[in-house]
Amino acid sequence: MIDRRRFVELTWDAFGIVALWLAAGVFSTSEFYRRAVLIGGEPHWFHVWLFQTASSFVWAFTTPLVIAIAERLPLRRPYILRNGVLVVALIPLLAIVRAVYGSILDEYGENGEVTLAFTLHSAQIRFHRNIFFVALIVALTNVWLAYRDARARERRELELEAQLAREQVQQLRTRLQPQFLFTMLRAIAERVRTDPAAADRMLVGLSSLLRTSLDRRRRPTVTLAEELEFVDRYLGLQNIDLHVDVDDELLGAEVPPMFLQPFIDAAIGRGAIEIAGRAEADALHVELRAGGVRVAATAVPLLRSAA
Repeated sequence: MIDRRRFVELTWDAFGIVALWLAAGVFSTSEFYRRAVLIGGEPHWFHVWLFQTASSFVWAFTTPLVIAIAERLPLRRPYILRNGVLVVALIPLLAIVRAVYGSILDEYGENGEVTLAFTLHSAQIRFHRNIFFVALIVALTNVWLAYRDARARERRELELEAQLAREQVQQLRTRLQPQFLFTMLRAIAERVRTDPAAADRMLVGLSSLLRTSLDRRRRPTVTLAEELEFVDRYLGLQNIDLHVDVDDELLGAEVPPMFLQPFIDAAIGRGAIEIAGRAEADALHVELRAGGVRVAATAVPLLRSAA
């Protein structure tokens, strides 16, 4: 089955080639008509246009063949020398073939018959011009191939960078998970002797937080509302007050899971924690204070939830 996207691309390519050569035919019509008038002839513009349009259609059918050969023999390393020799040898051959069958079609269209003398004469006249057009198509094809390869390399580099970023985020999550767990276990250990009931409640709450954390690790982003809810539950288990100053419209912004956790852990033990967020220059700026003292500030790209 033909891929639909590829079929559409080929269709547009075909229309583009035909349109380009028809435009060239219009230009050639003007050129040949003016030349004939200046040398004293009286051509009919319609006959000149018909002849040049027919020639353009022949070129439109020839162009895909030349492009296919140029794609098969690209002038790029490591085969640039070998392909260059083959292309230089093929260009005159293609020019001759184009001249011969173009002459045959022209003579048959005008006279209804084909003669060897006229075909050879017409081919000799068109040979050099055909070499120029074939060489131009080969050159433009190689320019397009170089551009396409450069774009493909850019896409691969971006994909590699994105993959590296995902791996770095995953490594960060892996490091944060034990840190988050150790912080809670230390807090629970401090309560075991003084308040066993509170320590038990903290263990139950920790179990729930761990399940939530594991579920969130499967997602590349979470909403800011989910992140703040997680932080609130985390601090609530340790009886630390949390005050949040964030506009409601920002709560749907997508953020990396647990991106606040390192700052929260650094602020524990300094008093009530305050988190303020604002949107600025397509980024979410978050400031964290503990006991009224600024502890940290960070920013992440501002992405709106698709929901």
